[in-house]
Amino acid sequence: GERGQVRDSADVRRLIDACAKGGLRSATFYPLLPADLAAFAVREAHSRGMRVTGDALAGMSTSELLALGYDQIGHVGQALMPFVQSGNPDRGDWALERIGGGGTFVTKGSELARLDLQADSIRSLVRELAQRRTIVESSYCVYELIGRRGDSTVSAAAMAKLKEFGRLLRTAGVPVVPATDNACTMAHELEILGEIGYTNAELLRMATRDAARAVGGSADSVAIAPGMVADLIICDGDPLTRISDVANVSAVLRSGVLYTDLEELRHQRPFAIPSHGAERKVDVEAGSIRTIERERLQALIAGDTATAGRLHASDFQLITPAGTTMSRQQYMSGIASGRLRYAAWTPESIAVRVNGSRAVLRYRSTLVMIVAGADTVKPYGHWHTDVYEKRDGRWQAVWSQATAIKSSTTAVPLAVIPPRQR
Repeated sequence: GERGQVRDSADVRRLIDACAKGGLRSATFYPLLPADLAAFAVREAHSRGMRVTGDALAGMSTSELLALGYDQIGHVGQALMPFVQSGNPDRGDWALERIGGGGTFVTKGSELARLDLQADSIRSLVRELAQRRTIVESSYCVYELIGRRGDSTVSAAAMAKLKEFGRLLRTAGVPVVPATDNACTMAHELEILGEIGYTNAELLRMATRDAARAVGGSADSVAIAPGMVADLIICDGDPLTRISDVANVSAVLRSGVLYTDLEELRHQRPFAIPSHGAERKVDVEAGSIRTIERERLQALIAGDTATAGRLHASDFQLITPAGTTMSRQQYMSGIASGRLRYAAWTPESIAVRVNGSRAVLRYRSTLVMIVAGADTVKPYGHWHTDVYEKRDGRWQAVWSQATAIKSSTTAVPLAVIPPRQR
């Protein structure tokens, strides 16, 4: 997204407009946003359908931020920071050393630890957060990490105070979502929230359903049901019994594609695509195209030219591993007559790049073709590059190229292949 320091309302409008055009669903405001621009910034974001989240602002109370229309508080500690007494009235110093960052927690940790959470002002804030249904991000491990850099006694007391505040939020029904700011794993953050009193079932809902809603997802955006975009993790263990088991990921299902090679998954970094706005639309399109490609391969194996024909554009062209070219008509005719027969075509992870109405696919597969007159067949590895185009609302393959990989696999007697695939 866009990031920048603002000086006036024109800067605010420019940045928020850029974020909205980029498909972002929320705007985040940080401590140095001038208080006199805060109300304008919130209105600009809301007018574009964006949520507003952020930290405490210099010179403003948390209740004042809620009155402006803040939908979300960036860190659990940020809701309390305006209650910490400032020894320096200078706004710049107040913002940089007292709100957010390492300076806050280390230099003002003792003051935070002395806060009376039973005070009417704090009790009133908790009730207001609950009534407005304002989401509070946890980010406890951020303060845990910062605390290691300062006086451990002060840090421990301040952390204990934050956890006590968290218990008040839970009791009052304030919506809290787990967040880490990359300071720790999600599993560790969930463990900290468990220490506050949340059950493992609550933690799993908070990390999935509630987190999806916090970034603008609809009430039905999280479900395991037909028609939903399949984004799941498969864990070894039972997180309902031991929440740390969420870190034992054995497989990931994303946009309908199953990843079991987690090293490959990390290398591909498919999660670099944000799941919101225009980017989310591209992500969903990529998942649809993967499904169509797998459907195309199954149709070719089964000799189903009706389905295969629908998935290949009229000007489709195939470049075979031998370097020859085939038109759509030649390809479908070969499949229908049996001159071209696939006994198997097993793709690995399918990488997809989508740009508007065009998409490029790349993947490796194990392919078994049956050659006329042969009594054995041999599996070969191939790399495939396909180009799809969206025409009249449908994705169709327009180009396909296969490159054979030298294989040491053993030939398989034709007799062992099921008749339907011979």
